[in-house]
Amino acid sequence: MTEDKRLIEHAELIWKAKNGDRTALESLFRLHYPALSRMAYKLSWNKAQAEDLVQETLVSAIQSFPDYRMECQFIWWLKRILHRRYVDSLRKRTFEPLAENEEDPRNELEAQAVAWKIRREIKALPESMRKTAELRYLMECEISEIAKLLKIPEGTVKSRLYNARETLKIRLGKKEVK
Repeated sequence: MTEDKRLIEHAELIWKAKNGDRTALESLFRLHYPALSRMAYKLSWNKAQAEDLVQETLVSAIQSFPDYRMECQFIWWLKRILHRRYVDSLRKRTFEPLAENEEDPRNELEAQAVAWKIRREIKALPESMRKTAELRYLMECEISEIAKLLKIPEGTVKSRLYNARETLKIRLGKKEVK
């Protein structure tokens, strides 16, 4: 299937969903569920929390779907909702005592600490590398999507990502950067 045809079918699903077709809305959610799940897991580093986060995102998306104005790609809109739900969950987070069969939370905390270090260092990159790295590693965009969004050639995207990774390797140490 060509990219244009896929985009047209996607736009038709959105249009149908905007006109009350619940099946079309469910199809959109099924289509984007894997990307949302990956992003939620990368944010939380916890499978159960990631699943909850995706479910909360979909509930919020259903409630606010009438307000979706199609000014950005549908997946971006969903990812913004997911990110807001994640930030909300961090604000509400309380620490509970460890149950007998639970894993040591230090492992999760260590993984989150590494993730926060990487995010902090990405934010400190020069603007062109930062935008490209955020889109690729935090928002999980494909190279072609990044090129379209930033209106630059794919080769430039790849070059900026390479330079960002090399800079992060120097700042963070090689073991934390893939």
